[in-house]
Amino acid sequence: MSNKFYLIAVFAILAGAIGFLVWEQFRTNQASPELDAFAKCLASKGITMYGTEPCAWCQKQKADFKSAWQYVNYVDCFKDPNRCVAEKIEGAPTWIFPNDNNKKISGYRELKVLSGESGCPLE
Repeated sequence: MSNKFYLIAVFAILAGAIGFLVWEQFRTNQASPELDAFAKCLASKGITMYGTEPCAWCQKQKADFKSAWQYVNYVDCFKDPNRCVAEKIEGAPTWIFPNDNNKKISGYRELKVLSGESGCPLE
């Protein structure tokens, strides 16, 4: 009977720890309202990031946006190679600013740099 009790106790502790870790990951990945507004501003200006899923710098760039990434215009060059060829994408990530003569910024950029280049405020 005591072995059963210990097994249940260990299971309960593990379940609680896993639940806490899942919640913590969810909580820390939530964007602030300001970050959501920044991502929406980029999208409203047609600013697009071109990248690929295996690209580590692309993954870092996406992670900077947290859950606000859902609002960012994104083209995966593995899934849409013709568009990336048409835009003359030579590296990933690359940001294109259509309202600024299709200016391209290649490589990972901090959000404050994207804010300065785009004119989208970032609090």
